Amino acid sequence: MFNVEELKVRYIFTEPLLGTVSKKEIFTEQVLSEAGVDVEDELETLPEGGERGWTGFHKDEEGLLIYNYVIKGHIKSALAFLQENGVIPKIPAYKNRVDKFIFVEPRRIHIHGENGEIKTEPDGVLERPLRAMTRQGPRVSIARSDYVNPGSWIVFTLFVYKNKNITPEIIRMCFDYGRLHGLGQWASGGYGRFKWEEVVM
Repeated sequence: MFNVEELKVRYIFTEPLLGTVSKKEIFTEQVLSEAGVDVEDELETLPEGGERGWTGFHKDEEGLLIYNYVIKGHIKSALAFLQENGVIPKIPAYKNRVDKFIFVEPRRIHIHGENGEIKTEPDGVLERPLRAMTRQGPRVSIARSDYVNPGSWIVFTLFVYKNKNITPEIIRMCFDYGRLHGLGQWASGGYGRFKWEEVVM
């Protein structure tokens, strides 16, 4: 049998969590035409409508959700930071190792409110200016993101297969980094920060 350690983890957001996926019409136009892959599962959960530059949350019959690959992407980002700053030793092909040795369940991770119930709608919309330099000079556009309030939370299980590079202890360090870096859209602005805890199974 494989040697695997299970970690059940809860992220409790201390700052608003912003949605990261473009609304359905925009996503279909911009992404599916280029993807070349079967993404029917995600098409079913895309938020409806919206203007260009407006991001939201996936949603199914239960409520708002993020997909498990968001957690794996967050772990990869944290590992990059920890290695670059000498907190942990360099890990050869660390992204590939995350894909091979770390698995996140469930695939659809629902977002809960402070009352414990799965949230069925965002709590609001955040607007902010985006400035860019183009050939025609500086341009400013408005970006919009649906958000859920601090106190919202998600829970998921990590299965970490025994390997010599990415241990459960290093994964916990990635979660600690996430407290400062955040999850979701505009994390660089301080959004999506969370505290985390291991849940007794």
